[in-house]
Amino acid sequence: MVLSARIALVYALLSVVVPARAAIIDLGPSTLDTDTGLEWLDVTESRFLTFTEIVSGVGGFSADGWRHASTVEICDFFISLSGQTFGCPGDLEFSPSLIANAAVALIGDTGIAGQSSVRFSHAFFDSATIGAGLGRIEYHLPDATSFFSVTENLSPKDVPGAHFLVRSVPEPSLAPWLLVAACVARWLTRAEAPVHRGAD
Repeated sequence: MVLSARIALVYALLSVVVPARAAIIDLGPSTLDTDTGLEWLDVTESRFLTFTEIVSGVGGFSADGWRHASTVEICDFFISLSGQTFGCPGDLEFSPSLIANAAVALIGDTGIAGQSSVRFSHAFFDSATIGAGLGRIEYHLPDATSFFSVTENLSPKDVPGAHFLVRSVPEPSLAPWLLVAACVARWLTRAEAPVHRGAD
């Protein structure tokens, strides 16, 4: 019984020391998706440049390790942001607008349109085929229908705009945590040494 309690404690410690996964973390000018290990630069950081300019090094993004997100990466990111699966590339329409509102607040908005205060994030990504794709999050204030949209091959590469830029973030090594957990497990599960008394 004592051994079972100790093993349960080891599992509890492992759940604490092993880093949690599948989180979206706001880093200020960028967002970390711990599920994919990708850091996403806010779209406001790359406005007014063309796809070709970004790729050729204008703005210094390439030198800092940033590249355009792929179709699969932008789809996975939008699914993580929305918490909903949808046929991507494609559109996800939903109401209320709280999810889209939070997503735009996280990655930055690139504009506002019309009397209805439609706020949006429009940015280019690297389509799997030809041309630049366009990823879009749009929401209507305060509570109308909103949507996430991923469209491939919508725009030529010489149109200025914002960009979905990503870079890989190495996953922290679990080795130190596993070593700590193993030491704790050994300490918790070791048998107590019998006490020997000398002859009287």
